[in-house]
Amino acid sequence: MDAVRSILCGPKVAFYGAIQYANLAGVAIGYSISMQAISRAGCFHKRGHGDQIWWFSILAAVVTSFTYSSIGLSLGIAQTICKLLILQPDLL
Repeated sequence: MDAVRSILCGPKVAFYGAIQYANLAGVAIGYSISMQAISRAGCFHKRGHGDQIWWFSILAAVVTSFTYSSIGLSLGIAQTICKLLILQPDLL
């Protein structure tokens, strides 16, 4: 939050701070799910259960890829908008 507050002020701090905390919560949930899947996989290897969790690995790869792509795309769009507003301030 301090990094956000040092650059922005007013209601923008609350907005981007909420996004920052939502991202942190999403990462924590993702790690929890991953750790649970890893422990289940170890149990299945030891006991020889017939359950298959191969789909979970594919889902995790797709979600991770989508997340990083969304972040990159969002940052690129924000950078382009900022440059346009600096070069052509009459667009507002």
